[in-house]
Amino acid sequence: MAAEHHEKFKGGVYPSGIEEEQIHRYARIYKIMDVYDALPSRP
Repeated sequence: MAAEHHEKFKGGVYPSGIEEEQIHRYARIYKIMDVYDALPSRP
């Protein structure tokens, strides 16, 4: 989950280039939580 939350839903190369349904459900949820957490802390 920690590594896969960096993946892009439409594919990419970081860290393993998986996409869409290959990304574990919990990693996709974690990605949303990570972005939500980062939004108010950006200057």
